[in-house]
Amino acid sequence: MHWGISEFSWGLAEVKKYLWLCGIVFPLLYSFSPAQGKNLEGQEILERADEIRGGGRSVVLEATVTAFKSGKKDNQIKIEVLSIYKERKTLIKSLYPPRDKGRFMLMVGDDFWIYLPHTKRPFRISPLQRLLGDATYADIARPTYSGDYYVSLLREEAFKDKECYILELLAKNKKVAYHRVIYWVEKETFRPLRADFFVVSGKSMKTAFFENYEYKEDLKRYISTELRIIDYFRKDEETLIEYTMIKPQELADKIFSREHLEKMR
Repeated sequence: MHWGISEFSWGLAEVKKYLWLCGIVFPLLYSFSPAQGKNLEGQEILERADEIRGGGRSVVLEATVTAFKSGKKDNQIKIEVLSIYKERKTLIKSLYPPRDKGRFMLMVGDDFWIYLPHTKRPFRISPLQRLLGDATYADIARPTYSGDYYVSLLREEAFKDKECYILELLAKNKKVAYHRVIYWVEKETFRPLRADFFVVSGKSMKTAFFENYEYKEDLKRYISTELRIIDYFRKDEETLIEYTMIKPQELADKIFSREHLEKMR
């Protein structure tokens, strides 16, 4: 076929017009496509919530744990927590009352040990061992969930006038503290707001509320400074965990070894 000059010029113009359409219209179509605008998957939501609670940061914090009975303070302890959340390593030291000094809890992976004053060797414990009231060692030592649970997104629902993702978490193995958790994560911020814990039989065990979010300059993020726990088996009991200090700090691996703790004691 023979192409004249006018025909060739017309062809270039059409090509330019086509390319212009590709550059303007197609990106607009893509921005509204189902793949671009689809809802987040449960695993991604859970990982974002974990970043709020701990993520991969190495931190040192202090907390006051208070047990209430019938609305009145029944008991109180103070602890120091050293943790590398991403590596699943945590050390809890008792600070108060004085009789508990020398008491340590060490978590490495799925294993928990407790060191008591005047004992020669540590004892292996369950992550559901009570720290005080309804607070367990797992509540303090293992605040992130994405490595321990299979997750599915159940629905979206409002909680205290905030739109939330409702996640169902199922334990990956028997060593995980809680068999099943229903987790409420705020859509806008990915902040955890509530967690309902269930035993193997399916009965409700307790509910935790993540409250009083404050911005921590050292961490460059908001954290929940209070964790309030309601027990379904003992209706008149409530436990409050208050994080009074939290800061990032590099921690040596040797801190999280049984040999090191035995030397400290």
